Amino acid sequence: MVDAEREVQIAEFNAQSAVKKAEGDAKAKTTNAEADAMVVKTVGAAEAEKIKAVGTAEADVIKVKIESVKSDNYAAIEVARHLAGSGQKLVPDSAAGGGGGSGGTRVDVLLANVIRDNAAKKRE
Repeated sequence: MVDAEREVQIAEFNAQSAVKKAEGDAKAKTTNAEADAMVVKTVGAAEAEKIKAVGTAEADVIKVKIESVKSDNYAAIEVARHLAGSGQKLVPDSAAGGGGGSGGTRVDVLLANVIRDNAAKKRE
């Protein structure tokens, strides 16, 4: 009978120990999750502050540029800068016009294209 009572007490102690361990594990996981959340929140706030600072600095630079040039001229300069950087041809390589004796006839254009193509082949 004593052995049976002792086994019951050991079983109860083991059960209580398992409960305490589970509670400790749960508390540790909660603490780790809260710490991870705080890190994410802090990093996010720092990144947002950085983005805001960069945007504000860029806006300040644009304001200074506009003030140094009339705003109409600044807009034209920016459009020209973007067009130049786009790689899009704005002027054709050759153009045909009327035959007023100043060049630009279709034959002149064809001849200019042949000469240009031959020169390009020789460079290769």
